[in-house]
Formats: sequence, C-alpha cells, structure tokens
Amino acid sequence: MDKTEMEGMLRTLLSTPQGAKVAGSMDKLKGFVESPDGRALMQQLGGAGGDALKIAAQAAANGDRDGAAKLVQTLMSTPEGARLAMSLMNLLK
Repeated sequence: MDKTEMEGMLRTLLSTPQGAKVAGSMDKLKGFVESPDGRALMQQLGGAGGDALKIAAQAAANGDRDGAAKLVQTLMSTPEGARLAMSLMNLLK
C-alpha cells in the first residue's frame, strides 16, 4: 500500500462524523503514519487482508461500522496489533 492510498483511506475515514473528531489531530496522525509503529500498523491492516482496509474505510464512510469492527477485531487478535492500536489511540487522546 503506497502513501497516496493511505492518505485517500484516511480522508475517507475522516469524512465520517467520528472522523471529524480526529481531524484536529491530523499533524499527530500524519506523524504516526510516518513512524515505524505507524508503518507497521498500516502493513498489518493492509497486508493480510489486501483491500480489507480500503473496503472497511468505504463502508464506514457509508455508515456501515461492521467492516471496520471486523478489521479492528482482526488487528486486536495479535499482541503486536493490539500494541500498535493502543499506540494510535494514545496519540489521539
């Protein structure tokens, strides 16, 4: 997954009501995505499922939270995925 695809998915997610809350943290989020943890998280989200992240982002933008919930469940099922997700959540507090 290249940087342009990641930015496009982030824009899609940010267009949701929940995403609007995150918009104020864009500098922090951009810094995270470019960090080793951010790259590892994006690789985990995009790696195993291929287009899973893209599909979940599009579903979330359309109000369907199930796809995103399944993606987060998959991520949180591994210790490394859970650590990376916590790192991102702590950043956005």
